[in-house]
Amino acid sequence: MNPQFTYEQKHLKDTLVLLDHSFKFLDTETKDLFKKYREGIKAAARSGDRQDNVVEEMAALNQMMELRGFRYKEALAERLKSQKQKPYFARIKFTPFDTKEELDLYIGKHNFNTNKSNLRIYDWRAPICSLYYNYPGPEKTVTYEFDVHNPIRIKEIIHKKIDGDLNLRRSIDTEYNEKIKKPELIAIYDNSARVDLMNKEISKKTGGVLQDIVQTIQLTQNKIIRTDRNAVAVIQGTAGSGKTTVAIHRISFLLYSHPDLKEKEILLLSASKVLANYIEKTLPELEIYALTRDTLEDFLLKKLKQKNILKLTTAIKKIKDKDILIKTSPKFLNNLDRFIKEKNEYFTDFVSEAKYFKALNLQRFFDRGNQRPVFTIIDRILENLQQQLLEVKIERKKGNITVESKIDVIEETITDLKFIKEDLKIEVLYKEFLQTHYPKLPSASKGLIDIVILYYLANGLVQIVEDEDKFRQIVVDEGQELSEIHFRIIKDLGFKAGYTILGDLNQSTEDSGSISDWSDLEKVFKDKKIENFNIKTSYRNTKQISEYSRKILEKFKDFKYLPEPFDRNGKNPKVIEVATKEQILESIIKDITDLKNKGNKGAVGILEPNDKSLQKTFDYLKSKKLKFSLITEDFKNFTSTGIYLVNQELVKGLEFDTVFIIDPNQKLFPPTPLSAKKLFVMCTRAINNLYIYHCQPLSELLV
Repeated sequence: MNPQFTYEQKHLKDTLVLLDHSFKFLDTETKDLFKKYREGIKAAARSGDRQDNVVEEMAALNQMMELRGFRYKEALAERLKSQKQKPYFARIKFTPFDTKEELDLYIGKHNFNTNKSNLRIYDWRAPICSLYYNYPGPEKTVTYEFDVHNPIRIKEIIHKKIDGDLNLRRSIDTEYNEKIKKPELIAIYDNSARVDLMNKEISKKTGGVLQDIVQTIQLTQNKIIRTDRNAVAVIQGTAGSGKTTVAIHRISFLLYSHPDLKEKEILLLSASKVLANYIEKTLPELEIYALTRDTLEDFLLKKLKQKNILKLTTAIKKIKDKDILIKTSPKFLNNLDRFIKEKNEYFTDFVSEAKYFKALNLQRFFDRGNQRPVFTIIDRILENLQQQLLEVKIERKKGNITVESKIDVIEETITDLKFIKEDLKIEVLYKEFLQTHYPKLPSASKGLIDIVILYYLANGLVQIVEDEDKFRQIVVDEGQELSEIHFRIIKDLGFKAGYTILGDLNQSTEDSGSISDWSDLEKVFKDKKIENFNIKTSYRNTKQISEYSRKILEKFKDFKYLPEPFDRNGKNPKVIEVATKEQILESIIKDITDLKNKGNKGAVGILEPNDKSLQKTFDYLKSKKLKFSLITEDFKNFTSTGIYLVNQELVKGLEFDTVFIIDPNQKLFPPTPLSAKKLFVMCTRAINNLYIYHCQPLSELLV
């Protein structure tokens, strides 16, 4: 047997002993602590003491749990339990030039230390671990970099570089054995043999849930993950390149590397609620527990309602594409900016012309306003005047009669300013704007884009989110669907923030005035450092599926960023013609049964391109007793073995082991760039198997 393999077997065995010992010790400690806490609670409840005594006893018990770190120890025990299944996945040997002492490091999902041994597992996010991801094999004079706080001037960041020789780069493949309840060493891969391991890891994917990629992070992905926290990282990534997964790993890395950054200060914006829910199960694996996740429109709507600025009276529904194109155009945005400026000036003049303006020296609030919206300044004035009113009333009680006239002026001013605030009716102002500039457009605010515009309009007159409540990191998924007004708002939601924007221009399936190229962002983020990345390789699909999908885009010369297949062979996509829609569904049910009988337990996606026939498809599959789930906007119950029916509008970002596309015919998908994008998205959802059934003439884009 290979002596290196034997060495790694023994090392794994020794590691498992230490992990098991640490886990049992911690597990026993937390269980005993919780038992003591529970017994104390019961005793307090049975004691019959006065209520305030019982409350004190319970407070003391809670304090005991906090002082003894119960929550931390409980989480650590859970982590050790996970580590016992896969302790690590890589090993490097590195000799820094400064110390000349070789470091022998094992890399896993989490750190592991023990006082009884020098054995140590490094967290994949540690700076030194970037050597494993950045270099394919042993190499002389390599470098890893990181930032640290200056110990003297704590706010100052010092950038450090460590040079040395990389003497070993080894991937270690282990597999958990259910019979013995332990991981076993399967193989070791030295130097650049990462393609073999990548193939093996991808072949394990089942779809249905997003999985972490800490073991197989590629060079470009690693650079994105570790990019400067204050930069605007713009990622053009083809379908299956791992964009969303990389974004989540970047969040995990930032939280690990910057302890001053809190989860509540990070916002992840998804294109739909489905995608926001899809990543949910992956987050705890990367130690992310309280991340703010939402669609941009829902997030903005919540903020408007919290401020009592908007009470949407009409249901949100889809509006005409031509109207969306107008409302996302540069001309529309310029007109809106002018309208906001005019309204700010109008209300400012209204206040400054009032008789109390000079009497109370209100100009100072406008001078200090730092170009803030007028209603934000009015709010500051009201806060100040209410405090003044309280103080002068106290003076009056003390017998100071000279303050009586001042009380009258302050009360009159407060009444007047509150009256002015009542004029801030955003929906009315929006209607006025549309009637003035775009009389042919529907004046009712009823579409998703209208929520964005209403927020932009409101935020131009009163600051919706205060600086102290803004985010320090914002991640935007499927950014190719957004327009300049969206990105302006996203930028404003951050304060001294970094941004990660990812998407694929070839998957821009909403004909809605979205950006045409990533360079469009330079206008919005002109004061920020922009880092551009391009991930060309599709890791999700087999080579055959990737090449088939690429041919759809190749029919149009204007498409850039065409996918490059990863070298993982599989079956050719199957294009099958049958006589009727019913026969399509019967064939799909039979194929699913055959796949399950052959041991394929991966997730299955049944893609319905025709929204009008979705309900009929649902009813038919139900009548045939097929166990499946319909993915709607609010769907959450993703599993790695489920069968899912989903319309093409919601499928972006999802992946399945096997995909069935129902009748993508010429009528639904004429030979246009938009049709090509939609078909490209649907085909690239498949990891291993792609079936295309049709009963009408097939779209020529798929031929």
